[in-house]
Amino acid sequence: MAYLLGLIMADGCVYKNTLQYTVAKKDICILEFINKEFKSNYPIRFFLNNGKDGVKLIFHSKTMVEDLYKYNIFDRKTGKEKYPKLLNNELFPHFLRGFFDGDGCITFKKDNKNKRPVVFIDCSSKIFLEQIRNKLSNIGYIRKNPTWYTYVISAKRDILFTDLRD
Repeated sequence: MAYLLGLIMADGCVYKNTLQYTVAKKDICILEFINKEFKSNYPIRFFLNNGKDGVKLIFHSKTMVEDLYKYNIFDRKTGKEKYPKLLNNELFPHFLRGFFDGDGCITFKKDNKNKRPVVFIDCSSKIFLEQIRNKLSNIGYIRKNPTWYTYVISAKRDILFTDLRD
């Protein structure tokens, strides 16, 4: 469930008694996974937004939304994200993988003739990224973009240190 909390924190939308999760059509497997984990039969809906195909999954559940509130996932969370309360350190890697799957990426930067991985995690809340960075022993740095922040891990030793596998 910590993985799902990370996904929801990244790309979920909570409003009144509704949780909505929207992704690009190519990522429909994420919604299928969420439906399976929640043992749900809610339909996955297709839509077109600014010429791009998307899919969304909408849960109507007061209980689910109330449970999300307990973990700092609430209405209009963008820019106010905080690390989930009640989530112990053992669940952190699972939460971070979920959040990364929603708002993270890995690219390869060319240095001289070598390529090295660079990890980026985007969020509107600097506080949230600082909490994540703190849990990762303060590796990497946070940079400001026009309307969001990016947590960057670029040193090879730091990426190797950040092994979040089970």
